[in-house]
Amino acid sequence: MPESLPHQEPDFRDASCRQMDVSVVHEYFFAERRDQAKRKMAKRICGGCVELQACRDYALEIMPPVGVFGGMDEYDRYRISHGGAS
Repeated sequence: MPESLPHQEPDFRDASCRQMDVSVVHEYFFAERRDQAKRKMAKRICGGCVELQACRDYALEIMPPVGVFGGMDEYDRYRISHGGAS
């Protein structure tokens, strides 16, 4: 049986979030659940990103416990991974 290879993070250097100041990324992409305006803004930024699909696929593979990745927050990822709509 083949061994599992360690997971390697894709190179997202052209991603929209990588072009932003890290403090802004933290504020919007890791906003508290109650701060829906910031989460929506993060998702909007993802929507125009050239890496959207790759980031989305990666997020669904590794399932980060918090934050917006690939236009999805942790609740979106949970719903999709459990058979909900994407």
